[in-house]
Amino acid sequence: MAELVNSYRKTWHTWHTGRHDKGGGHPLPLGDPMLMWSFNRDGESDPGLASDRARVLGVEPDATRERRQQLLDRAHPQRGVDALASEFSGTTPVPGVREAAPGHGRDEARDASPAPRPDRDG
Repeated sequence: MAELVNSYRKTWHTWHTGRHDKGGGHPLPLGDPMLMWSFNRDGESDPGLASDRARVLGVEPDATRERRQQLLDRAHPQRGVDALASEFSGTTPVPGVREAAPGHGRDEARDASPAPRPDRDG
């Protein structure tokens, strides 16, 4: 987990894998890809989804969060954390999950235009 603490990212789901309240998904990739991302504040996820996840996976979210407190010093601010904040109300921050200041995201160098290469770019 220590290596993944800063892995906030989005991912593309290429087919429906099931819903907690409606049963299983499709056995083959069908339909349009859907962009998915992490919940970044308590209260963003449906309470039924959270309780079903805990029951099905046999996890105790409060105990897991307590064990992960030791990783807070490794958590870096990341871009995109607040992108959907206005879409939810009544949420509370999760310790260690915070938006990077403009120009200070962990991916700034990766997002920048590459330096010209004389051997390729003239």
